[in-house]
Amino acid sequence: MDQVIKFLNDFNFAITSVTGVSLWQLFKKVFASSQANQKAHEELINQLRKGQMAGLHHQVYEEGKRILSQGFVTLDELNNFEYLFEAYTALGGNGTGEVIYNRVMGLNVTEGTTTFTREAEKAHEAKGQTHE
Repeated sequence: MDQVIKFLNDFNFAITSVTGVSLWQLFKKVFASSQANQKAHEELINQLRKGQMAGLHHQVYEEGKRILSQGFVTLDELNNFEYLFEAYTALGGNGTGEVIYNRVMGLNVTEGTTTFTREAEKAHEAKGQTHE
């Protein structure tokens, strides 16, 4: 242990002699820089989350209005709408989106699968998977 302490002291002396900054000061600068980077990263993530939330809110609102105006919902539409709403609520969305969701869920559900869904089901069956 004494050798480690001696090495650190010698290393600190060499760093201080060359740079004029002690090892402790250098560590504090790196740590402060790391904290600033972390704060900037968190702010970027927060802004991206807000943007994603706005986009999902718009999609829930517009798709919900469209479905409500037709007076019924197909299985495919309901499945798609639930995916949107789940993503929206996972990011903290509520309020208007929840009201629209509840109204859509109250509609009569009719059978209806799109060509996309039928193709996806066939592809999943061929792979031995289930389609969600």
